[in-house]
Amino acid sequence: MKHGKIGRTAKDVYEHRFYTARKQCTNSVWANNTYIRNGIGLGIKSIEQANIFLKTHGLIEYSLRRDTHSQVTRCYIVIKTMKVPKEKSDSVKSDGVKSDRSRSGTQMLKREK
Repeated sequence: MKHGKIGRTAKDVYEHRFYTARKQCTNSVWANNTYIRNGIGLGIKSIEQANIFLKTHGLIEYSLRRDTHSQVTRCYIVIKTMKVPKEKSDSVKSDGVKSDRSRSGTQMLKREK
């Protein structure tokens, strides 16, 4: 792995938060360091380093909730996902014309007969 032990720890923390987000049915997770520590068995220092790694790589974002007196009540962590660009489909040629592979199997059989 490119980022070594910290990258692996960050991956574990990210996956646990992703699991928690699916469990809470949201992408804004309420999961503090103690929850993560109990869930995957890492130390606080490792989790803090993983949080810094994930924040610098744009995979998480912090969202503070405040009450009416402007005091922080909870700190939510917003899970970000990476956007992967779509690859060109095999069925479209470079000039934009669809090839025979894009047709259904029954159409190809009818045409061959």
